[in-house]
Amino acid sequence: MIMRPEVLLLDEPTSSLDMEAAFKIEKLLQGLNERCTLIIVSHYADMIKRISDHVLTLKDGRFQSRLPRRSKAKTWLRGRC
Repeated sequence: MIMRPEVLLLDEPTSSLDMEAAFKIEKLLQGLNERCTLIIVSHYADMIKRISDHVLTLKDGRFQSRLPRRSKAKTWLRGRC
């Protein structure tokens, strides 16, 4: 973070955390999202719909869909968690 990266790649950043710690990480990611691009791999659809501007989905290891805007991503993810 000291070097102010343009892109951060995060693989399951809240995996195996209790709810309080996961919430803190999510808040941190929301702040970072204002300063750089975050690429997040996660199975937690709730978190993704709260912090993502774009959502790419994979099925069986292959690209399935792209949802370009936060509102569309939230609509698409509704009911999937």
